[in-house]
Amino acid sequence: MVPATYKENSLEKPLAGKATRGLGDGKQNHVEEHLGIDNLIVHVDERIVNLEKLLNKKSIQAELRKKTREAAAREKEASSTKSNH
Repeated sequence: MVPATYKENSLEKPLAGKATRGLGDGKQNHVEEHLGIDNLIVHVDERIVNLEKLLNKKSIQAELRKKTREAAAREKEASSTKSNH
């Protein structure tokens, strides 16, 4: 599979993978059509991976915030219990 190249978030076919048009009819031949589909699949796969990484990062950050809040609440409770004794 030929890797995709990017320019301002748009997908471009690499020059090495560019196929020629068939007999000047203006229609894509099967090779060019297949390369376009492969590039689109690569682009979508990479996007999914990046979104999964972002989601994982956001989940980790949310869990860290939750644990920090819980620790602060325990610390506050502990300090108020000590001051009451």
